[in-house]
Amino acid sequence: MSEAATLDSVEAVVALESAEPGLRFIPVPAVTGFAGFWEVDSKRSTPHPQPIDIMNNVSFIVKKVHQSIHAMVLGESEGQLTLAARPGFLPPGLPASYCEVYDKTNKTDSTWTPRRDMRLGSCAGKLYMTDSDMLILRVEARPPFHRGRIDTISEAYITKEEGGQVLVSRMCCMDLATGKRATQLQVARLRRGST
Repeated sequence: MSEAATLDSVEAVVALESAEPGLRFIPVPAVTGFAGFWEVDSKRSTPHPQPIDIMNNVSFIVKKVHQSIHAMVLGESEGQLTLAARPGFLPPGLPASYCEVYDKTNKTDSTWTPRRDMRLGSCAGKLYMTDSDMLILRVEARPPFHRGRIDTISEAYITKEEGGQVLVSRMCCMDLATGKRATQLQVARLRRGST
């Protein structure tokens, strides 16, 4: 059995809502090659207000917070990948930065607050990798006291271009109650000397 045909890969195929057919999954390596300080390319990214914010009917304040994110940091250790952002605009009472933590083995349920849509509740994330060097972040947004309920599922399908200097993230979101879906593109360039 090849490494791309493990039980984990079958689980990933079943779990992903927006995956294109034919993806072959591999275990997430200790070093993915995606770490760095990534500056958003607003000319190549979907303009604001973004479709996922519109679908989720987020407030003007949340749209403004999302629009103020001009960079993100992807960090990694052997067992974890983190995605952090520091919005330029934050209303009082919110943390100065946002961080998602993913277990590369998916053996533990990685959870964090606040949610991406800044509503009450939490998020849980899983991380996948394909044999074509695509990194996939899957996030379930859960209400407070969720008891297994999920509001939305978001998936980011991240690839590299220009010799690893550019990230292209196709971000997909589905509202489970309504079945509505939205997709947007975020493109970012690696800041020189950040790896």
